[in-house]
Amino acid sequence: MKNCTRCQQTKPFTEFFRGRINKDGSQGYGAKCKDCIREYQLELYHKMPVEKKRQRKEKSVQSLGVNYFKRYKLNRYYNITLEEYNKMYDDQNGKCYICEKEIFGREVKVDHNHLTGKVRKLLCHNCNTSLGLLNEDVKIFEKCIEYLKTI
Repeated sequence: MKNCTRCQQTKPFTEFFRGRINKDGSQGYGAKCKDCIREYQLELYHKMPVEKKRQRKEKSVQSLGVNYFKRYKLNRYYNITLEEYNKMYDDQNGKCYICEKEIFGREVKVDHNHLTGKVRKLLCHNCNTSLGLLNEDVKIFEKCIEYLKTI
């Protein structure tokens, strides 16, 4: 158990980041717990001027590459690779699957089933939002179609 110098709570060693190895060979740990360090770093980030945040983002994009972030998000949120995404995009000829409008860059939305997580197709923002607003419920879509036919 160790005492955090910021929140003054006694916590297990697993709640502290590891530090240097001490002269006697034992493992050293940071003075502040992980939660306090994260909280402090978040405070610093929010106090940072907008221009500095922009510079940080540009620097990370330059060092890691543009595709790094795209790969990360595709894998984290949809469990697909950039190659699978690019194949879907090419198979759809760069168009929204529903309205067939040409889409590129940030306009491309990965549609997926929120219950199973399975990726369906690539859509434009409007079509993807429409599906979400109608709760992906086929009955509601059918009622919308009936309504549009009566007008």
